[in-house]
Amino acid sequence: MMKDLSLHKQRGVTLVEIVITIVVLSVGVSGILNVMWQTTTYSADPMQRQQALNIAQAYMEEILAKPFLDPSIVQAKPPVVPCTALDAPRTAYDDICDYTQISTQVPTDVTGTAIAGLNGYNVELRFNNTSPALGPAANQLTVADNQLIRVEVEVTPPGGGDPITISAYRTPHY
Repeated sequence: MMKDLSLHKQRGVTLVEIVITIVVLSVGVSGILNVMWQTTTYSADPMQRQQALNIAQAYMEEILAKPFLDPSIVQAKPPVVPCTALDAPRTAYDDICDYTQISTQVPTDVTGTAIAGLNGYNVELRFNNTSPALGPAANQLTVADNQLIRVEVEVTPPGGGDPITISAYRTPHY
């Protein structure tokens, strides 16, 4: 009489296979949890950098929308009056030179009111009359005659993160 061999076949998993499965799954889950922890830890950084960029762009747009020199002064062409700051509220600024008095500050609107929620950000404006390397067309612009100003807006996010700096060159419009 022949015995049926199918009755003696193994029908489950051994303890060794269960332990190996648990070890493999725990390594995988710990790797995923580590990535999730790092993502949540640094998730505010991109938001702060984007907010700093938005603040810098808002200041730059406001500055570049103003005339090159004071419109109340009749200027020779090319202009020869040096860039001077206006000691008044920002609502009275009528040319880009008036902004040279603004240094590190909390972001404010045009009326000088601090913008809620942006307390940790610092804004610094820089105006530079040094001659940049802009190519052959720049040879016609002379810095001595105040025909070219480089405007830089630097915004530092809260906690002293890496500052965002944007710059633009401004010339008088004839």
